[in-house]
Amino acid sequence: MEKLYKATDSNSTCLEYRYILGELHVMEPGSVEICSQGFHACRELKDVLHYYYFPKEIWEVEGNVISEKDDKVVCDQIRLVRLITDEAFTTLAKDEDWRVRLAIARNANTSSEVLTTLVGDEDWHVRQAVASNANTPSEFLATLAEDENWRVRFAIARNANTSSEVLTTLAEDEEDDVRDATVETLKDRKDI
Repeated sequence: MEKLYKATDSNSTCLEYRYILGELHVMEPGSVEICSQGFHACRELKDVLHYYYFPKEIWEVEGNVISEKDDKVVCDQIRLVRLITDEAFTTLAKDEDWRVRLAIARNANTSSEVLTTLVGDEDWHVRQAVASNANTPSEFLATLAEDENWRVRFAIARNANTSSEVLTTLAEDEEDDVRDATVETLKDRKDI
């Protein structure tokens, strides 16, 4: 059994199959085929993010690898070992590949501490995802509300955690879409 990484939805489900922490899950012999049937995982943590853009949970697993293709493996046996914590997310938030940082910024389980490290990211896609994440602290939403990219400001205007004070400022933004989103958010809150 090899140490691997696997993503799941919340409640440890992937493609309607529910995994149980610590339990060995076994496929019928000969029924495993890469990208078709079997327990799929990756050898490297960041590779999981190539297959799951919005994973709810990322697990360290043990698996019996039958075959592999590119950065993905298929196993006939797999066991969830532990849920990946902020320590791994902190490392991934520093990855040189902006798509890895984007996946971390989009993840609903990313802590506010990790998200704050991405507020000043060089890529606007990452900042936009931070601006959209419900875990981003309001003081950092206020910082992002001054971002040079209108898409980031638009995401701030749609974030339910953005303060009314910041929304009031965004209601006068130079971009029509930002102003319109701000008005809709304020209406939803009944602040106007």
